[in-house]
Amino acid sequence: MTKKNLYKKEFKKFDNIQFRDYNNFDNLLVHPDDFDFKFKFKSLKSNHDENFFIENYGNPLCSIKKNYFSIIVEQNEFKVSLKYFVGSRERKVGEPYFRIKKSSK
Repeated sequence: MTKKNLYKKEFKKFDNIQFRDYNNFDNLLVHPDDFDFKFKFKSLKSNHDENFFIENYGNPLCSIKKNYFSIIVEQNEFKVSLKYFVGSRERKVGEPYFRIKKSSK
């Protein structure tokens, strides 16, 4: 029983946003006791490059996302099978963990 790959193709898409490491509070109009300290991150730059994704994989000030889709056609002794894999890996700014989604058929 040998499997032979007849066709294999991968598609990847990257969405990366880098954020500033500071916020301006010069125009603070509310009293500091009434202020909700859920900081809003302001974006600095964004791109769709794989190298930027790899470089900032551990940077908590970057929101990074990778979507992928793979399709494989294999031939066995008696049959031909079609397989596909869909998934994503995403981390939002300020979060220490990734959200990973995988699906296959």
